[in-house]
Amino acid sequence: FFFDTAEECCEIYTDPDTGACPIVDVCAEPPTTETPNGDTEMWYPDILNHAYTVGVCINILPVPESLDAFVYDSNLECCEEFYTDQSSGACLAAIASEKTTTTSTATSTTIEEKTATTTA
Repeated sequence: FFFDTAEECCEIYTDPDTGACPIVDVCAEPPTTETPNGDTEMWYPDILNHAYTVGVCINILPVPESLDAFVYDSNLECCEEFYTDQSSGACLAAIASEKTTTTSTATSTTIEEKTATTTA
């Protein structure tokens, strides 16, 4: 979404608990997957790309400076704390979907390994 002023944006994206409005110049800090200290467990709401109703949490570093106050230790904590009133459940659903995909991949690999061991 695009707004003419920061104030218009903040009317929509202000955190209901803290009253904070994160405004970020996305051109100033392009996202990267490089982690300076190897810590990728820094989750924050992806409010730059999604409206609150369909928002999810991400862990792409560096964390935009204006979102420093909204960094959590886990994806679940981020969803539970930031998207508390999210009626769609999109954030928690994204975590469930991610776990299902990871479990399916791990199960598939285990079956392939057992088949290779049995046939060898």
